[in-house]
Amino acid sequence: MSLSTVQQILLLNFGVLLVHEFEEYEWPGGLPTFMNEVACKSDRPDRYPLNQLNSLVINVPAAYAFYLIPLFFPHLIWLALEQSCSTSWSCCSTAAAGSGWPARPTTPAS
Repeated sequence: MSLSTVQQILLLNFGVLLVHEFEEYEWPGGLPTFMNEVACKSDRPDRYPLNQLNSLVINVPAAYAFYLIPLFFPHLIWLALEQSCSTSWSCCSTAAAGSGWPARPTTPAS
């Protein structure tokens, strides 16, 4: 079975996603720490807002489905648009978190 050019790009893109996730969580790692302590300034950085369960849900059924369904079912190629949309959202939300926007409510001093 030969793959079309679009399917080859989707397969390569999925491979890059796997490498990217390895880099975020294993080597060098640090994404959960950054998200919880730096970007979100969580009171419970060991489990909120990014914990193992929501990380699994975001990465496996949500992301992998949009990478693999168009690969195996080329007539559903429009599902690959999610990759572009989620990448754009990720870039915007990361930039916003780094800039301190939206402003976090503060507790008035007693």
